[in-house]
Amino acid sequence: MKVMAHRGYSGVYPENTMLSFREAVKVGCDAIEMDVHETRDGRLVVIHDERLDRTTDGSGRVCDHSFAELQQVNAAACYKGKYAPEHIPSFDEYCEWASGESVGHNIEIKTDKIYYHDIERKIWATIERYGLEKKVMFSSFNHISLRKILEISGNAVEVGALVLEDSIGGFPGYYCQQAGFACYHPPIELLTDENVRDCKEHGVKMNVWTVNDMAGLEQLHRWGCEGIITNFPGVASGWLRAQGFRTVAMALRDDSVPLNDPRLLAEERLAIVLGTEGDGLAQATIDACDYTVRIPMSHGVDSLNVAAASAVAFYQLGLQ
Repeated sequence: MKVMAHRGYSGVYPENTMLSFREAVKVGCDAIEMDVHETRDGRLVVIHDERLDRTTDGSGRVCDHSFAELQQVNAAACYKGKYAPEHIPSFDEYCEWASGESVGHNIEIKTDKIYYHDIERKIWATIERYGLEKKVMFSSFNHISLRKILEISGNAVEVGALVLEDSIGGFPGYYCQQAGFACYHPPIELLTDENVRDCKEHGVKMNVWTVNDMAGLEQLHRWGCEGIITNFPGVASGWLRAQGFRTVAMALRDDSVPLNDPRLLAEERLAIVLGTEGDGLAQATIDACDYTVRIPMSHGVDSLNVAAASAVAFYQLGLQ
């Protein structure tokens, strides 16, 4: 299962801040989940609520403030001095940072309570400007916004239908398939055996929120869900170790061991972690794994793509 850090590492750090995002990457998340609103002067900003009151020392609606005004509020204020002041990131700042990281990004378009005219087009233009088209997916409670982002992107990205209650009936897989949505994003309390079966029958992925304990993680693992959205992105590595797994990062480093190392063959349960073909694994992900492993290659042989590398790794490590 993929681990998406809900508003960054929001279980510990101020949500939707650059601090929270950086710390989530350090513990080895697969993707960041974050939220986008629009200011009075048309700037895109990263914050969850429509209002400033809960998470900052400001007040009022985000859309009633200019970007300059929002930069004066402290996004870590609710921690009452535990952290140094944090600003509300612009979406440009987030994307510039994201372009240098190998993790994915689940961008929630916050149009379910306040609709920002043409925000989908502005978001996609920013994604293109920073070359993030292959690293992002989108989610929203406003499913019209999902249809718009699919149209604007030429169906180039995955989108996930967020739901708060059983608002799309008892057949989420059928609904998402008919709407062109690759994913279903329910709260864990809403997921049932029937919903899971319907999603699998229609080829729809399930990314479930907000999963913050081992019991929930184990249930979603049994159901075969594709992803979790969690306030504690380190929960997955903890769960793997609790199940007796040792983790293997496939990466080229000076201290990496060959795939046929006897120590690997002696392990009873291994979880193999692979990165993207372009960027590979984030350094923090490699550091969080128990082993760093390379596939021995002869000189002059081209590097393997992810599919080939995984096939070789699964075969070799499956010989134990």
